[in-house]
Amino acid sequence: EEYNMKKNVSYNISEEILEKFEIALTISKENASDTIEKCMCSYISKVFGDVSKDFNPNYIKKPNEKSYYMKALHRIPIWAVKPNQNNHKIICAYFKTQKKYGNVTLSTLEKMCSDKEQLDVYVPTFKINYYNMKIDGEKSHGKVFEDDGNNVWIWSEIEPTLMKYKDYFYNDNSNTKNL
Repeated sequence: EEYNMKKNVSYNISEEILEKFEIALTISKENASDTIEKCMCSYISKVFGDVSKDFNPNYIKKPNEKSYYMKALHRIPIWAVKPNQNNHKIICAYFKTQKKYGNVTLSTLEKMCSDKEQLDVYVPTFKINYYNMKIDGEKSHGKVFEDDGNNVWIWSEIEPTLMKYKDYFYNDNSNTKNL
């Protein structure tokens, strides 16, 4: 019962973090207090879990190959509100290409992102950025796309999340959605 008692607290947080947090809350339509409490619970669980592993003689630390699995899920909402960011532009170009041609090929996507006349999708470093959106890894951007060397499609694991934010990347009426 004590766990349900609420207490007002105050912490100093950088303006930049607070601004991004408020944008994220607008996107998710979640309550700030509830979200902060969930983050605190997650942090407590992580720290307590890590500490308990240090004292468990049977626990063997193994490299976790899935530690970066579906990294893009957490980044898509951030990319959605940053139209000047390269990942945003590539996703926008993907949706524009899909709308125009029905399917998306790697060559068409690259050509669109190489067109300096289309600033909303121009990415001078397309190949490296696109590659980093095809893998999950420590230094990758997070896997968004798959391809067979010709056709490009959205990775099924993140598709529902990306489609939830599609209008922030591209819609028929304008190029971006206002918050």
